[in-house]
Amino acid sequence: MEVKLNQLVVNYLFISWSVCTFTIAKASDAEVVTLPEIVISNDTADNFNSPASSSTVFNRAALDALNRADVNGVLQGLPGTINSQASASMPSNIILRGAAGGLGLVNLDGVPLFGNFTAFFPLSHYPLDLFNRVSVDRGNDQAQSSSRTLGGSINLTSRQLNDGQAFLHSEGGSYGTVRNNVGLGMQNKLGNWSFAGSQTNIFDGISQVSPSNGGNNESKNTQLSTGLLRWTKDYKALSLESIFIT
Repeated sequence: MEVKLNQLVVNYLFISWSVCTFTIAKASDAEVVTLPEIVISNDTADNFNSPASSSTVFNRAALDALNRADVNGVLQGLPGTINSQASASMPSNIILRGAAGGLGLVNLDGVPLFGNFTAFFPLSHYPLDLFNRVSVDRGNDQAQSSSRTLGGSINLTSRQLNDGQAFLHSEGGSYGTVRNNVGLGMQNKLGNWSFAGSQTNIFDGISQVSPSNGGNNESKNTQLSTGLLRWTKDYKALSLESIFIT
């Protein structure tokens, strides 16, 4: 009786296995599953060649909406940027991403502007009305700009006015401050010309020397003047451009 029972169990298991195998084979033939295409790429090289940098760009419309007097106003509140200034007549101390910069800290149309001291530049001499674009680049990115500074750079693009376009911007403020900015664009056979100038007078400024240090309470008069001339000439095969700022 024991041998017959084991034989029945074996026969039953064999029949069940055959039925399951047949059912699975039929289901596999009826349902074909198509997997989506998988693309594997390696971007390690691109990340290695691209420096960790970030830029904040202000075009002409953004500069008008900003409603600031000079480039100092652009730097206010930007992340990774420290800008301090004792008075309007003094250079600004500029720190980008914790690093100071020398030549190449401030560039005009790709040309580095000279500064007397590292990390200091007279941004008050450069009103926003003189530029079409201001870009604050944080991080070392020599491939995108002419700067060789470690922390970043400030890149200015001179303003180009259309033929007959003009502007006049006047404002006044505390300490007897009066600021006037003017600009004019014209076109003739010699090319396209853009003139822009600014003059700032501070008639009642604060003396940097306090009475306790041998100074006095007399006010200090300050005058800042900046002029920009941009000339462009387009030919069929080339284009010429010249910028003069003082």
